[in-house]
Amino acid sequence: MDRPNCHHAHKRLRTDRSGAAAIEYALLASLIAVAIVGALMLTGASLSSSMKKVEQAETLTAGPRN
Repeated sequence: MDRPNCHHAHKRLRTDRSGAAAIEYALLASLIAVAIVGALMLTGASLSSSMKKVEQAETLTAGPRN
């Protein structure tokens, strides 16, 4: 490649931003997915704990089942 063509190719690559938006959207989507998974894990643990408390309260008030 001679010097002018190399310079033209380098300039074109520097100014081409077509893939930048796609990468930004992919990073944003992955960040949102991580936040959702984290929230679901916290909610799941809290919900499980609440259900156990309800179950224990139910067995205490209802007595043994026959």
